Amino acid sequence: MPLRKYNYWYIVVANFRDGRFEVICPFKDIAIIQSDAFNVICKFRKVFKAVHSRSTRVDIYDMPTVFGSVSNQTNQLSNSPPQVYFFCKTFFELL
Repeated sequence: MPLRKYNYWYIVVANFRDGRFEVICPFKDIAIIQSDAFNVICKFRKVFKAVHSRSTRVDIYDMPTVFGSVSNQTNQLSNSPPQVYFFCKTFFELL
């Protein structure tokens, strides 16, 4: 989900394959978007659970949240394959 805070965009990914939420932003200081991201994830969990209440494949409330920042200088997203960095870098360059 692309989201906006002030004049900056960031991404919240529900990564079901790896069983986690990933918040990817252009800031080195993730505290700028942290509370907003947790709020979006909380609402996403509620909607997902309401729509997929019988699902036994995914426990949406057990999925942890990881934060990472991307910039032109560095890839600071922990445990992410290079294609995630490339996608996010490309996405933010288009904005």
